[in-house]
Amino acid sequence: MLLTHEQAACLYAAMTCANDVEASYRLTMKHPDGTSIIVEEAPDGLAVRVLIDNGATIAEHYANQASFALAYGVAI
Repeated sequence: MLLTHEQAACLYAAMTCANDVEASYRLTMKHPDGTSIIVEEAPDGLAVRVLIDNGATIAEHYANQASFALAYGVAI
């Protein structure tokens, strides 16, 4: 797991706000080691991908936002 619980909760909140206005998302944050972590909506519009190496490597993949929240223990 690349994100802390607090980071995942904030990102999940941003995802749900994007849903409310029918927007897609691609959110970038820095890991403490300086690596960029990208959380984005997959091209299918449902799945959530967590990428590293400036987006070159898919590190985590979730079938949907609820699966992302469950994996990180974020309340839905």
